[in-house]
Amino acid sequence: MSAPPSSHGLAFTVLTVALAAAGCGRPCAPLELYADGSLVLTLCATRTQTEAELRGGLSLRPPLAPDEALVLVFPLETEACITNAPVGYAIDAAFLDMQGTVVALERSIPAHDETSRCHLATARVVEARAEVLRDVRVGDVAPAAR
Repeated sequence: MSAPPSSHGLAFTVLTVALAAAGCGRPCAPLELYADGSLVLTLCATRTQTEAELRGGLSLRPPLAPDEALVLVFPLETEACITNAPVGYAIDAAFLDMQGTVVALERSIPAHDETSRCHLATARVVEARAEVLRDVRVGDVAPAAR
């Protein structure tokens, strides 16, 4: 006897269908970045859910499309460090505080670069392909990244 479908599974299916209709066809959620109240960029973002996903980052995922991002979720606002060593393409990274405000940017981090890039007061890091975050500036806000 199979279990009845849960409302949680139904909600995920509805969310996935809604995102596909909105042009975000993968299991992700829209992430919008704003500057002075004006929309700068919308990406289809997936968040890390576990410590293993946080540690593995992009190396655990297929290459990002130009409209995709990975949001690294840190449990506390602290110093966060990233490296692009295991990734075969260049990336941009926006470091956000608990309010979703961009506190630092790292642009065009080369593929396989082992350099640690660290910034204080970070709760989230948005990683995208190089040049995708070119219009993002320190002080911009991503409300959904909170």
